[in-house]
Amino acid sequence: MTPTVLRIFDDWLQDATNGVNAKLAYLEAQGLLDGDDTPPDVQFVGNAYDDEQVAKAEKPPKRPALYIGHDLPASFSGRDQKPGQIEGAVPVAIRYVTIHGDLVQGRRDAAHTLRALRMSVDELFRNAQRPKRERAGLYLEAYEEILMGEILETVGNAQVTGGMVIRCRTIDQRP
Repeated sequence: MTPTVLRIFDDWLQDATNGVNAKLAYLEAQGLLDGDDTPPDVQFVGNAYDDEQVAKAEKPPKRPALYIGHDLPASFSGRDQKPGQIEGAVPVAIRYVTIHGDLVQGRRDAAHTLRALRMSVDELFRNAQRPKRERAGLYLEAYEEILMGEILETVGNAQVTGGMVIRCRTIDQRP
């Protein structure tokens, strides 16, 4: 189940209309950067099931990057199940990976990129985007919560300066 969920996010965040770079451009166009420079576009988006650098937590091929993985084991419950469906919560973790000689600028870039990321995720879960949330018999019904903030950790010789965890309500329609 988890590989499909991560692939849904991977594809969505690269979308030319609603992905993270489109939302960064929106922040700039709407004057929502509070006087800061526009962060650079995300150059690489990858997930832990399809990209070796992400799976091994190595330096991304291009930066800034978004690394999509799972933060906690998926948990499943028997509540609100229809015959033939399995419902569960799948936590998805997205890390903003960059390298910055200027840590303060890196933190600002991460904060604005997380805001753009949040806008993109909100758009994914709008009703008009339902087909984008279905894949291989899985359906991302909604998200229960989003936690985001500053993260200071190392990936290869790159730096993670921000992250987000999205707890998604997921239904396996063909168990």
